[in-house]
This record gives sequence, structure tokens and C-alpha cells, in this order.
Amino acid sequence: MDARTFEIRDAGTFIPVLAVKLRPASDSDRYLLARAGYGRTPEQQADYVWLAKIDGGVGQSGSDCYDWPGGCRTMQIAHDYIDRHWDELPSGAVVDVEHILGETSEPKRSECFTDSAENIIPVSTEACEAAAERIACDLNRALKQLRL
Repeated sequence: MDARTFEIRDAGTFIPVLAVKLRPASDSDRYLLARAGYGRTPEQQADYVWLAKIDGGVGQSGSDCYDWPGGCRTMQIAHDYIDRHWDELPSGAVVDVEHILGETSEPKRSECFTDSAENIIPVSTEACEAAAERIACDLNRALKQLRL
């Protein structure tokens, strides 16, 4: 399994998410994913990305980008984009739905660099990348312990 965090943005929207690419690391993983309906081979299983809103333990999650409650365009578009661009997106990347849809010419910057009033705060790119890397390592460690 490969876990990453992303910052999903849309008009007036900020949603932190955890995404897991269903790449089995063992025969037990492959078997369990197959029993859960994600295909029989590692190649078929790797076609899926499980996306979960990180919201204090109560966030929604799923592997079908069209199954988000209420026809939420933000989550549908972001989930599909993450799935199709997995190999290009580092953990901690901003997934800007307005930019994906061509509604804005420039993608949004991470809130890691701004406060709620969009004022620049003194955080270096390296600090944000290091924090995202630490979070990804912690998440991967936790997933290994849970044997996902």
C-alpha cells in the first residue's frame, strides 16, 4: 500500500485527505483485496485509490470517485484526478478543483503558506515538504501496523 496526504481545494473549500493506492505488499494483502472486490491480481487492485477525508476520525471515505454523498463535485473531481495522476502527485500536494476544471488560470497555493486571510506567513517550502514527508512516513508506518 502507498499512502499519501493531499490538500483538496475548491471555491471556499479546504479538505485534508488521506489517499491509499491499493498496491498489495503481500499475498495476504492481495487475497483480502480480492475478497473485498478489488480484482484478483495486484495489477487490477492497483487501479484503485481509497480516499478518506481527514476530519478528526469522522470523515467519509471510499474508492469510487462517483460515490461521494450529495453529488459533491469537489470530492468527485479531486478523487478522479488523484486516481489518474497518482504517479505525478507527491504527498502533501494541492489538488485544486477550480484549476482542474479550467475555472482559474493559476492553481491555489497550499494553506501551509497562507493563513485564512490569504496573507503570507513565514513558512518555507522546505518546512512544508518536510512536514508532509513526516506525515506520510507516520501514515505508512500506521498502515503497516494495521496490515492494510
